[in-house]
Amino acid sequence: MEIQEFNFACDLTVLNATERSQFALDTKSLLDDVQETRELETGFALKFHNESGQMSKIENFIKRERQCCSFLHFQLELDSEVEMIWLKITGEAGTKKFLQSELEQLLSPIIS
Repeated sequence: MEIQEFNFACDLTVLNATERSQFALDTKSLLDDVQETRELETGFALKFHNESGQMSKIENFIKRERQCCSFLHFQLELDSEVEMIWLKITGEAGTKKFLQSELEQLLSPIIS
């Protein structure tokens, strides 16, 4: 079996200190809204209620994350029947472990 390596790193220089601080607050606020998590093969899926303003919070999160962590892949699924939004965050080999270490503090005990 061939072992593939995938090198990735976050570019924290794309945000100044004030922007990083605001992004941390916005991310915490968004993750406080998570109703459920699902483990995926290469990442995680986060479930949110499709309430007023929620999609905007998710879009802003994706926009900021793509600036500093361009290796992440994002997918949105909207279920209008049950008013839910699924945000899938995935990537290449190693991404899932990276995401788990980043999210477990904020989502615990939901993700662990």
